[in-house]
Amino acid sequence: MPLTALQVALLRTDPNMLLADHQQASAVEGASQALWACTVSRSGRLALLRAGGLELLGSLLFVSRQSLLVPVVGVIHQCITEIKTRHWKKCYSPRSTAGHPASL
Repeated sequence: MPLTALQVALLRTDPNMLLADHQQASAVEGASQALWACTVSRSGRLALLRAGGLELLGSLLFVSRQSLLVPVVGVIHQCITEIKTRHWKKCYSPRSTAGHPASL
């Protein structure tokens, strides 16, 4: 399932509006569920991170709609896994001495 710019663009919304506008909230819920499905793959996680979607999802954590929070937290969890893996590879790859006890 390819990550689309539309899915990320749907996250660019005022979180306060989601309480009053049911149609907008449903669209954002659908986009976050689709993003969650996309972030199962590494390419989907990388595409979301490149598109700046993680920052947009962070702003939705304060919305009190469980149907929205579940996929938002799921996406964030998947992306944190990718970020941690990338950091680990950067610090502990054979080509890098950063983080190696001998280099400290």
